Amino acid sequence: NQTQNPGLLALIRKVGLQPGRIRERDIAYALAPRINAAGRMKDASIAFNLLTTDNPAEAVHYVEELEQLNQSRQRQTEELMNHVRTEAQLRPNDKVVLVSGDNWPEGIIGLVAGKLSEEIHRPVLVLSRGPEFSRGSARSQQGLNIIDALGECADILVRYGGHAQAAGFTIANNLIEKLREHLLDWNGQTRPSVVASLAVETEVEMADQTSVVIEQEITGVRMIDLVFKRLERINYDMYCKIRELAPFGAANPEPIFKVEGLRIISSWSSGFDGRNLRLLLSNGTSQFKGTLIRGGAQRSSFPAGQFVNVIFSLEPAWSPQEQVNKQEIWLRILHLEPIKM
Repeated sequence: NQTQNPGLLALIRKVGLQPGRIRERDIAYALAPRINAAGRMKDASIAFNLLTTDNPAEAVHYVEELEQLNQSRQRQTEELMNHVRTEAQLRPNDKVVLVSGDNWPEGIIGLVAGKLSEEIHRPVLVLSRGPEFSRGSARSQQGLNIIDALGECADILVRYGGHAQAAGFTIANNLIEKLREHLLDWNGQTRPSVVASLAVETEVEMADQTSVVIEQEITGVRMIDLVFKRLERINYDMYCKIRELAPFGAANPEPIFKVEGLRIISSWSSGFDGRNLRLLLSNGTSQFKGTLIRGGAQRSSFPAGQFVNVIFSLEPAWSPQEQVNKQEIWLRILHLEPIKM
């Protein structure tokens, strides 16, 4: 946030972020993917040149190159996502999903594994098969330590490495099915990644709130930290208090909330190829804007007038033109559940 690097500043402005207010999620989902796109799609020297140039004009040029490469990466990723979704649908009951294909682009199989794992809330391994060996990338939701799972079958792997939620490995093609069997039988899971029905663990009274709020509710998305009963508490001050708990990551997950019985006022698509679903939501007295990332294809399932339960985290709204925070918030929607009122 204190950087004066011309390349980073040009990239920050290109993606519509506010210099000095960069969060860990901005790095993970906006800045890093564009920097990494150079090595994934063409030549890592483009990213190196961006980060080492002292010339702001050159920085803008390199940022444009990275943006084009990132868009190409997004298209290839979506094409491969269609393949792995189809294969994963053939194994709906597998607690760990392993999919493979001949000569899939190795630079994006990790991205695809991560996206599919987010969609189906299960650990996913994606393998690119070569003539004799396959290169694999694994991503896991909370619940299964993927590096421990691979470590238990290290004798059938050529090499492997990573951490609890992400790993890479190489395996002989004739041992892929043995790896699948090991993962399906492995008992190292410490907590369920998917829970079919919502479970309430505890209820507590807040000192300055008359309603009972439900805490620690487990869902297929993750554990919900709080169900809001008084929506006026969802505001910029609340967001600022949450940010005091940052930085967020695997060991310190960002708080997740839920609101029940909101009505969809309107919806529209946004983002690259209209892939995101934007919603205006209301409970009759308060209105909120929200975004379901990669939810654009679901727009017809959530028409105006539909009532929904919403699981979300909080995001700040700001104006790139004014370079100031508007002290407003929007909902980063993680899950929408249609309901009848």
